[in-house]
Amino acid sequence: MLGIPVVMGQGGAIPNSFFLFLTWIASLVTGLLFLEVMSYVQRDMNFASLAEKFISPKAKPIIVAVYLLLFLSLLFAYIKGGGMFISDISRRIPTWLGSFLFISIFFPFLIKGTKIIGRINGLLIFPMIISFILLLSIGAKEINLENLAYENWNKSYLSSPILVTSYGFHIIIPSLYILLNKNKNLTRWAIVIGTIITFLVYLLWNVYIMGVVPLSGEISLMTALQLDQTAITPLKKILGSTTVSKFAQIFHFCALTTSFLGVSLATIDFSMDALRIEKSKRNRTLISFFIFVPALILSATELRIFYLSLNYGAALACVLLLIIFPAFLMKKIIPKLSQKRSPEHLRFLKKSYYFAFLFGCSVILAQILSFT
Repeated sequence: MLGIPVVMGQGGAIPNSFFLFLTWIASLVTGLLFLEVMSYVQRDMNFASLAEKFISPKAKPIIVAVYLLLFLSLLFAYIKGGGMFISDISRRIPTWLGSFLFISIFFPFLIKGTKIIGRINGLLIFPMIISFILLLSIGAKEINLENLAYENWNKSYLSSPILVTSYGFHIIIPSLYILLNKNKNLTRWAIVIGTIITFLVYLLWNVYIMGVVPLSGEISLMTALQLDQTAITPLKKILGSTTVSKFAQIFHFCALTTSFLGVSLATIDFSMDALRIEKSKRNRTLISFFIFVPALILSATELRIFYLSLNYGAALACVLLLIIFPAFLMKKIIPKLSQKRSPEHLRFLKKSYYFAFLFGCSVILAQILSFT
């Protein structure tokens, strides 16, 4: 969320809103396809187990590798983002040291596990929501309509892969389906309503940032992209030392920290499951060390780790895991549904997975073209 307006800034608000809408539709479609898969298997199975059962045992390690690519890419981005946040507060602290301090603050809680992280995230959610609402409502007067008039559809398409990272809810669908007592309709409505809220939040945020922060100049979205900064850095400079700027800082910290804690916990637990090692404090510490040290080393380089991780590593993993994989699963399962679904429903499912395949390929093509 903190990086999308910066990456997409070259496209302009109107084209970016279109691609955000299209990505929402694709994510919603694949989410509902995945729900169809879960309603068929009728038990809690993760992505790796589904790949092993319906595709091939050889597909399981591939899914595990894509999972790790997703988690590590997000984690590297959040650690670099945490370093930039601390560096912005105190100019004397370099980004690499800021990243080290950011990890050090929360490292003891990550070792303790899920319960304490859930409490911390629960405490941060309320100020994050309040600061976001106040930031948009009070800061709306700073929007420059001339900034919103800019359009470049080609650049918007080439930078659109990062949008796929906005909708990562597919991973929790198996657990959600079981939690709602395998009620397919209730789960469907949870997916639809949840993704609508997500889409509207991202839409408002992107329009707000692109309206307040100019595309080019000393303080701009392009400068933020070149310096590997989040959208909050130029926003605070434009707003100055105002109350709105403080809201931006609170939102920045809460959004970054909740994301970092959630992804860190998921990465540690997933790594321990993949390696089949006991979830003791000692093992959690060792796994955390091997995860965080490379991230700290990369944060000390001149590489734009924040945006490289999001736009290529995380985006590619999301396309493969959350768009193409559910469509491929449905293609495998749909012949077995011929006796359980109406012909109209089956035709709709076929059109849906064709659309998902097409969308996924178009995102990968955008990533390839963006290199040229």
